[in-house]
Amino acid sequence: MRFRSRCGNADDLRREGLGWCRRKAATTPSAEVLVRHARWWRSAGRERPEVGCNCHGAVKHTEGCRSRVEVRPVGGGLRGPGRVGVVGCALRIGPDRLAGAEKEQRMADEGRMDAGQLIEFIRFIELRSKRKRTALRDMVEAAHLDEEGIQTEYVLQAIEEREAVAQTIVAPGFAMPHALLSEWPGRCRIVIGRSRDGIDYGAASGERVHLVVLLLIGREGESQYMAILRSLADLFVTEEFRRDLIESDDIRGLERRLREELGLIGPGGRLADVPRISVRFAEQAVQLADALSADAVMVVVDRSVYVPWEILRGLPRKLIVVTKERDETHREESTTTLSTVHMLDLPQQELSVSDRAKLGLLMAGMEGLLGADGTQIVTIIASDGRTLDSIQWMRAQSPLRWLLRANIHRKLIRSGVLLRVLTIAHELAVEGREGRPVGTLFVIGDTNTVRKYAQQMVLNPFKGFSRKLRNILDPSITETIKEFAQIDGGFIVRADGTVESAGTYLSVGARSNLQVPAGLGARHRSAAAITSVTRALAVVVSSSTRRITVFGKGRVVFSLEPTKGADRVGL
Repeated sequence: MRFRSRCGNADDLRREGLGWCRRKAATTPSAEVLVRHARWWRSAGRERPEVGCNCHGAVKHTEGCRSRVEVRPVGGGLRGPGRVGVVGCALRIGPDRLAGAEKEQRMADEGRMDAGQLIEFIRFIELRSKRKRTALRDMVEAAHLDEEGIQTEYVLQAIEEREAVAQTIVAPGFAMPHALLSEWPGRCRIVIGRSRDGIDYGAASGERVHLVVLLLIGREGESQYMAILRSLADLFVTEEFRRDLIESDDIRGLERRLREELGLIGPGGRLADVPRISVRFAEQAVQLADALSADAVMVVVDRSVYVPWEILRGLPRKLIVVTKERDETHREESTTTLSTVHMLDLPQQELSVSDRAKLGLLMAGMEGLLGADGTQIVTIIASDGRTLDSIQWMRAQSPLRWLLRANIHRKLIRSGVLLRVLTIAHELAVEGREGRPVGTLFVIGDTNTVRKYAQQMVLNPFKGFSRKLRNILDPSITETIKEFAQIDGGFIVRADGTVESAGTYLSVGARSNLQVPAGLGARHRSAAAITSVTRALAVVVSSSTRRITVFGKGRVVFSLEPTKGADRVGL
C-alpha cells in the first residue's frame, strides 16, 4: 500500500508499522495495528482524542487531530472505486478495546486464540446420515456458505483433499475435519455435528464417530488457521465433555453444555459458589505474598469460577490463574484491572495439579509475565480442581531463569508449541505405544543451526508435505507423531510448530561440560549436547522411567513425572 500524509507523520507511522493492516478496508483494524498504534502514542507522550479507531474511511476525527494517514491500494486491493482506508490516526483507543487487542495479539504470538471468541462462528446440527460424505455435506450446508457465493461441492472437495492426506479422527468417536477455502474471503465457520447412531468414518478399527467438529477457514482467517485449530482441539480434549455433548437431549442442550465449558455461563445457568475453605486459603496466601514480597500469586484450579475473586480483588501484584480450560468468567467475578489478571489454560487432563502448577510457572515466564531474575510466586492449589487446600512458595531456579531470559529477549519459541510438545510427550509417557513404553526426543527451535548436527537414520517421513499439513498444533497428526516416535532418533520441530523430520540422529561430538544428572541415558545426553551448541530446547521422554525432561543450554530446565498425584513442585 502507498501512504500519503496530511501532516508529515506518515514516515513515523510506517516505521512503527501503524499504517499497515492485513485486513480489507471494510473491516476493523487487526489487533497488531491497534496495539502498535496505542503504544506509539504512549511513547510519544501525546494526548489522544476521545474517539474509537477503525479502518473503513468513516472515521470521525476530533478537532485537533493532525495525524491522519490515508492508505490507498497499489494495483487494487480495496473494494470499490475511491475507497480509502484510514489507519493510524491519532485516536484514543478505549482501555477495554486495547486490553482485548493486546490479549488477542499475545495469544496469536503463542499460536492460539481465545476459544470464547469462536462462539459466534459456531453452528450446531443433528446428523441423521450414517455415511461420512453425506454427513459432511449436511454440515457444509449448515455452514450456509452458499449465501456468500461458495458452492457446497467446492467445500466438500477441499475437505476430502485434506482427508486424503491424513484422517482427522483425533480420538475414539470424535473427528475434526478441516479445510482452507481460498475462494472464501471470510474468517472461519465451525459446525458441530452430533450423531447418536454413529457415522461410518472409515476408521481402521471400524468404530463409528458420534461427534464431528468441522472447521472451515477463509482468507481472512488463514494466518490464524493453526491457532484456531489448536483452540478447538484444546476445547474438546476431555472425553467427559465430548460424552456430555453426545448424550445431550437436543441441540439446545448441546449448545448450552458448550457454553458452560467455555465459561460463558456457569453450571445450571449460574456461577459456581466458591467453597468457604478456598476463601480462607486465599486470605492466607495474600498475607504470605505480602510477607515475602512475592512478585505474583498463582491460583491452580479446574475452572476460574472456583477462584475467590472477592479476596484477590485489588491485589497489588500479578494474579495468574491456571485452569484446564479458557473462560471469561473472571471479567464478571473480579474488578481487578485486566493488566494484573492473567489467565493460562493447560488442558492436560492427566497431569496432577502440582505438575500443572509447574507448567503454569513455565508458561507464565514464556509469555513474559515473569522476570528472569529470581521471580518468587505464592501458589494456591486445589487438589481436587475446585477447593483450594494447599499453599506453596515457588521460585524460578537458575536453569529456568535462563529459559525465561532467552524467550523474553529473543522470542525463540512459542509457548503454545512447547505446551503441545509436552502434551504429546506426556501422552506417550503415560500410554506408551501398543502396550510398550516409548522413549523419544523432540528438538524445538533454532532449526537452521540444529540441522548442521543432524542426519537421517531413516527416510524422513515428513519430507514433501506442506508446512500446514505437518504442524504439531494440528491435532490430526498427533497419532502420526506417536507412531513415528517408535523409530530410533528424534523429531526436529521449528519454533512455529512445523515438524521438519523424524528418525533424526544428532551428532554433536564428545563434550565434557554437559550437566546431565546421573542415571540418564544416551537420549538425554544427546538432548543436553544439542542444546549446548544451539538455542534450541529439547524434550525427552524416558522409556524406562517415563519421566519427561526439558533441556536448554546443556542443562535440565524442567521435568515432569507422569505418575498422577505427584505432590512435589520443583524447577
